[in-house]
Amino acid sequence: MAEMTLRDKIGQMTQIDSTILLKPGTLDIDYDKAGYALKNVKVGSVLNTPLSICNDPNTCKVGLTPAEMKTFIQQFQAYAMSNTPAIPLLYGLDSVHGANYLYGATLFPHNNGLAATFNPEFAAKSAAITAKDTRVAGIPWVFSPVLDVAIQPLWPRFYESFGEDPYLAGVMGAAYTQGMQGGSDRSNLTAPFTGAGCMKHFIGYSGPRNGKDRTDAWIPKHYLKQYFVPSFQAAVDAGMTTVMVNSASINGVPVHASKELLTDLLRTEMGFEGIVVTDWEDIKKLVSYHRLAANDEEAVLMAVEAGVDMSMVPLDTSFADILFNLVNSGRVTENRINESVKRILQLKIDLGLFEYPVVPPGGDELIQSVGSTEEVAVALETARRSITLLKNDNQHNGSPVLPLNWVTKDSTILVVGPAGDSLTNQCGGWTFHWQGAASNREFNGYPTARSIFTAMSESGKSNIVYKRGCDFDSCSENELADIAAMGMAADVIILAVGEAPESESVGNINDLTISDSQLRLYDTVAKLNKPIVTVLIESRPRVLGRIATGSAAILMAYLPCTEGGRAVSDVIFGDLNPSGKLPFTYPRSTGDIEVYYHKPWSTYSQGSSSPFHDPLFDFGFGLSYSNLGYSDISLSSSTMAEDSVTVSVTVTNYGPLPARETVLLFLRQHFRRYVTPEEKMLKRFSQVDLEVNQSTQVTFSLSAEDVKYWTPSDTCLKENGVYDILIADKQATFTLNLPASAPISPRQFLV
Repeated sequence: MAEMTLRDKIGQMTQIDSTILLKPGTLDIDYDKAGYALKNVKVGSVLNTPLSICNDPNTCKVGLTPAEMKTFIQQFQAYAMSNTPAIPLLYGLDSVHGANYLYGATLFPHNNGLAATFNPEFAAKSAAITAKDTRVAGIPWVFSPVLDVAIQPLWPRFYESFGEDPYLAGVMGAAYTQGMQGGSDRSNLTAPFTGAGCMKHFIGYSGPRNGKDRTDAWIPKHYLKQYFVPSFQAAVDAGMTTVMVNSASINGVPVHASKELLTDLLRTEMGFEGIVVTDWEDIKKLVSYHRLAANDEEAVLMAVEAGVDMSMVPLDTSFADILFNLVNSGRVTENRINESVKRILQLKIDLGLFEYPVVPPGGDELIQSVGSTEEVAVALETARRSITLLKNDNQHNGSPVLPLNWVTKDSTILVVGPAGDSLTNQCGGWTFHWQGAASNREFNGYPTARSIFTAMSESGKSNIVYKRGCDFDSCSENELADIAAMGMAADVIILAVGEAPESESVGNINDLTISDSQLRLYDTVAKLNKPIVTVLIESRPRVLGRIATGSAAILMAYLPCTEGGRAVSDVIFGDLNPSGKLPFTYPRSTGDIEVYYHKPWSTYSQGSSSPFHDPLFDFGFGLSYSNLGYSDISLSSSTMAEDSVTVSVTVTNYGPLPARETVLLFLRQHFRRYVTPEEKMLKRFSQVDLEVNQSTQVTFSLSAEDVKYWTPSDTCLKENGVYDILIADKQATFTLNLPASAPISPRQFLV
């Protein structure tokens, strides 16, 4: 830093989009623009692929391969390294379910599908493969994972989260962080198979009051710390190196301008030491959208003083000029600039970019592993283990309709619906392009990619026919007539529904109900009086109405991507016993949106015929083809002080198939002094594989740390009293008996 001028330093804090360095509409570098940005302004970071936006599905290029992206980035790094001093660029990319912008890279289910596995190993493995595929393309910075807790199903980025529960999101987020970065410290960041992660979007982004993207949330401080902070804290403790800021506001204050959140909470209380980067144009939006700042100069001042280290400007270099003038006028000190630049340079050093600005040694060899058979197998198994069986009525000779092991090769299965033969739908947003793949043809480079219809057809187990009938927003009268005729000969109908790919504000909706066209399609097949198996391929839990009531079985597949067709087919035919669990509450109606832990007295009606909260399916729900039972819950002690209590429960598989079961342990406080206690809160989970007629004992350990909560006076308490442990339909009770129910420090709580 001693060799750097003020211009050099401020350039490091400036991030621009790669497209502003190119000739319009091409992949060719504009030497004048690149020379100005990279040599005059000394921009320190570039982001994005030039092909993220697809304006014409018929002509847009699907994406650069890792090798092509590496060549693309080399030319920018050459500019940066020719400067004095020579400082490499920090290149970043949204690789959010695999390296989704790099063609040929392994694509994984989106995060809510990962969460449904309740298996952090899948999070770690997918993150490691994502990091490697991104790094060998010359990109060491991955804008992932999303750690916002998904409490608002209208929110269009719901599918990018690890669900609604803080503990689950924290466990999955920590595993993802360590998989991405090669461990909990920075010692492995120089390797060609790791990258710097970026937890996002700090904080409260997922709780907009109206459900729209980037809109206001109203979150009391104690509520924020109790439910929104833990998932981010888990990633911080796992070594997360960077964080991206929430674009919206909390309690009327834009987060980008909140020193209370970005410095006092994030750095002082949570102990985060890495880089704070804005989201897209968010300093400018302090003027144009939030109207907090009168001009861009005031906006930059607010953001930098709040704790921002790097501005994703990203379509010009104005931030650098404005900040330079603010320092020269004395409104921002150079010491403040030095704080941010030190963090940025330290990450570049930790990544080994000064020695190898593009790809570390071994990266060129690893590029051959991108999209390998072994890595696709990980994606397939992740998708298979995410599939969640939500309903399975006895509509086949008095037995459950699924699995379809009762069909023969002479049977006919009719697959209908817009999600039945759509890889674009299976992969959702952030696939090749920002708003998702433009068409199925874009998956031609993915030899294992299968839609539901294709995978079921290739199974050879029955006669599979397909007719779309309706799209996500319209129907074909001729195809509906064809379905009515074809359905007469069908033994069972697979209704594959959901919603079209979307991302961010483009995905804003006003009604959570599934589209009218898909309800009409259901009405058409319901008249046939054949068993209906509904498969949901959706980015958020759309209200199903009569589809839920009339379907014989319902499978939730989330957004499983390329391997999702095979995963769904395996479950439908019984080649896999489903083991997924819902990582969120599935609402029954649009007027009853709530998460599981915010519903005290959920069955208390106060004279009404309807309960306060009546979800279609609760958090953690998921059926099996086997009959699983719980028994013999026990505690090592009925009282707890400073020691821990061991909880044991026996799980038995009564058959008829081998099964994997996720055992969920919830804690419930009988009474709480300062705020209403949750109905229950997830505190532990564990997974067991059971053969038929096998029993196993599952053991957990709880301590007084598990009962802490925040009060409205910003105090954290461990409170003596009676607590219930809830596992499936079993319950045990203990009494916490500490010397005193005393406040503890914020840092002690958060850690």
